[in-house]
Amino acid sequence: MTLLSDLYFGPLPNDVVTDTAVAVPTVLGGQGRIPIGPGDAVRMEGDRIVVGRRDTRKVPAWPVMAHRGDWESMTRTLRS
Repeated sequence: MTLLSDLYFGPLPNDVVTDTAVAVPTVLGGQGRIPIGPGDAVRMEGDRIVVGRRDTRKVPAWPVMAHRGDWESMTRTLRS
């Protein structure tokens, strides 16, 4: 068993968007957390979530790893 499977207690969200960060819980070591700074925007570019204005950072979350209905709902919100 791996560390992740030892700590797994149920379904994990593909990504979590808050006022201060976008996080991907399945990416270990803090690499899956992208802070949202003043003036940054969270938006979609193609099928990827990006954070920033000029220097954008791609969130390590992909639609194939998410529940289809959840992903579509989130992307609809980010595109509007």
